[in-house]
Amino acid sequence: MENFVILAGSTVTCIPPVMITGDVGLSPAAGSYIVGFDGSNVTGILYVVDASGPSGSVENATLLQTAKSDLTIAYNDAAGRTPVPTGPFLNPGSGNIGGLDLVPGLYKFTSDAAITGSDVTLTGSATDVWIFQIASSLNVGNGIHVILAGEAQASNIFWQVGTSATLGTNSVFKGTILVDQSISLGTGATMDGRALAFSAAVTMSSGVTTTKPGIVTTFPIFSVNPTQLAFADVSNGLSKMDSATVTNTGTANLIISSVTSSNPLFTVNPTNGTISPGLTQKFYVAFAPLTVGLQNGYIHFNHNAANVKDSISVSGTGVPPTDVSEIVNANQYSLYDNYPNPFNSSTKIQYSLGIADFVTLKVFNILGNEVTTLVNGFQEAGTYTVPFSIASNLSPGSCVYYYRLEVGTFVSTKQMVLVN
Repeated sequence: MENFVILAGSTVTCIPPVMITGDVGLSPAAGSYIVGFDGSNVTGILYVVDASGPSGSVENATLLQTAKSDLTIAYNDAAGRTPVPTGPFLNPGSGNIGGLDLVPGLYKFTSDAAITGSDVTLTGSATDVWIFQIASSLNVGNGIHVILAGEAQASNIFWQVGTSATLGTNSVFKGTILVDQSISLGTGATMDGRALAFSAAVTMSSGVTTTKPGIVTTFPIFSVNPTQLAFADVSNGLSKMDSATVTNTGTANLIISSVTSSNPLFTVNPTNGTISPGLTQKFYVAFAPLTVGLQNGYIHFNHNAANVKDSISVSGTGVPPTDVSEIVNANQYSLYDNYPNPFNSSTKIQYSLGIADFVTLKVFNILGNEVTTLVNGFQEAGTYTVPFSIASNLSPGSCVYYYRLEVGTFVSTKQMVLVN
């Protein structure tokens, strides 16, 4: 049973996204009663008793029967312990332990127990144990934290509950819950421990994170600024560019698998990326209206963090061109001859953009092998001059090089000659 972070009797349900670190099991109910899991939101194994489980689940009725037997033994052991601490919570009937700092030992409730109003703190050493015997239900309020002080460990905290346990929205809970009936985790709840329900369900709302105690976990965290881009007025046939910066404030790589736009008049580049912890990446959005009027849309980031998908809103208004030159210059790109050419050790490459766009400028040798990338990003409309130096890039091995400009569907290549 020690590898299970979620174990239930009747059903295991979640509203994605959730993040579970550890194994999940359901018995004796059929595997079809595991709902909301597809394997991507579990770092561990989904165990079921039959072939009706979700994609990626493993059928092992014997293992689950053993786990449920172990749960019964653990539940009865916790329920049969003799109280150790003295004071008002030795045998308080029903009571609220919110706001208290509790020493190690066993706390017995002959009715309900609650942690509401204020957080509860458990202070002790790495080997100290807390056992809470609760005859009826356990209720943890919204936003309430179970705080560990000293060297207290979540793996040494046990909540034996006679009926059901409820963890409120955005609560932070520590320890293993062993219940006879059901466990419910509210939206955004975080559990460093295990949710083990003998006869009924374990239910998780959106944003729940559950981690087996004793495991050090790392997660990416997606953050974007700004959350909306307003392009105001842009002449039809032209484009305007802006950007949003994504930051990974987590402790594991943030993998952005795709970036898409709900409106084709708003384009984004790049369309994927991997961001290391603590680093940022810019995503450039261009608005290129074709008709007069307001346009709205969303840029969607699909990634491996808790929310799975985040979005920013975009808006802009297409307006008639103000003069003929705007129409003539729009969508014009030019790549010019480098100067000097031939060159001895360095030269300059010049190009012009009629509109803002994503630009790539690369240099290749005579064999077609890429020598260097000089430009790779969005640029505003205008004329640009980029230096290229043989000495700073490679030792001369060929006298002929090619440089290629790519802007959207526009591609232009020119030759330059090195003279030793």
